[in-house]
Amino acid sequence: MTTTYAYQQGRPAPFQRIGITFPEGTDVIEGLREAKMLDWNLRLEQEFIHLDGPEGGSYQRNPNRFSVVRDNPYFEQGKGTRVQAVGTGLTRSYEIIHNETCVSFAHDLVQVADGGLALDSAAEYKDGSRCLVAFRMPENVLVGGVDPVAPYLFLRWSHDGGAALTATFAAWRVACTNQVPSTLGAGFPVYKVRHVGDGVQGRLADAQAVLGVTQRGFADLEAIADQWAQEQVTNDEFERIVERFIPATGREATDRVRLGDRAALRNLYHHNPNNEGLGQSAWSALNALTEWTQWYAGAYGPQERAIAQLESQTIANRMIQAERIVQQVAFA
Repeated sequence: MTTTYAYQQGRPAPFQRIGITFPEGTDVIEGLREAKMLDWNLRLEQEFIHLDGPEGGSYQRNPNRFSVVRDNPYFEQGKGTRVQAVGTGLTRSYEIIHNETCVSFAHDLVQVADGGLALDSAAEYKDGSRCLVAFRMPENVLVGGVDPVAPYLFLRWSHDGGAALTATFAAWRVACTNQVPSTLGAGFPVYKVRHVGDGVQGRLADAQAVLGVTQRGFADLEAIADQWAQEQVTNDEFERIVERFIPATGREATDRVRLGDRAALRNLYHHNPNNEGLGQSAWSALNALTEWTQWYAGAYGPQERAIAQLESQTIANRMIQAERIVQQVAFA
């Protein structure tokens, strides 16, 4: 198995699909400027209420609701609008998280890591209401001695009241870019950055804490994933896993579809080149279920699927369910 297999398949990770990806060594601030995530001039502006009346009615200010607006960095004359709302229905007390503040903290993370983080990609999506910066850790986790898993650290924030500045951690299998369930082993906690408004020392202390949590989490992942790679799964056990993951419902039309879904899972487990070298193990069974969940289940377009992989609670719950079922059957 090669570490470039995912790219030979033309299937980048979801955060790479919706954003811009950088070569190693890119400066954080210049990278985010290239991604057009700086100089938005974010501010609160009051919203208006439409009142019915003659000739289309009129508008009056809504004293209780505000929008976060930006100067659209993609604005071109005759295409779109220069001023664009990225968050609506907010109160006057809403505190804007400026992209420059988040980028400054990202820069601190790289400095604290001292070569242990590389800016991988950056994305603003959902019309600018959500932002993400992805860093790649320097070394892959090698599961079972053959299966490279790429560790990432993310900074996420929003302009619609949906999320504070948070650091999250995730790992993607290089062979197929499906994400490893975050609950495997000790799991990866969400770390809320508390000092973005303070001085440099406050930010650096948070950066050191984020990096420490990240390193411990990926060490735990490698140890536990190795156990899964060594645990053998028989054909009968995998059939029980499939039946529990996609159970029959007794409804003819639904069960007809589920027959096809079960066949897809079997193919991913027994014949998928992404599982080459893994054998019939709990690790390969888990990856068959998570790859199907993230890349094949559901009706998504490419962009919609990428965002769903990052944010859908349905996909996250299915991944947790997959881990639980495989563990209950394989380690019984």
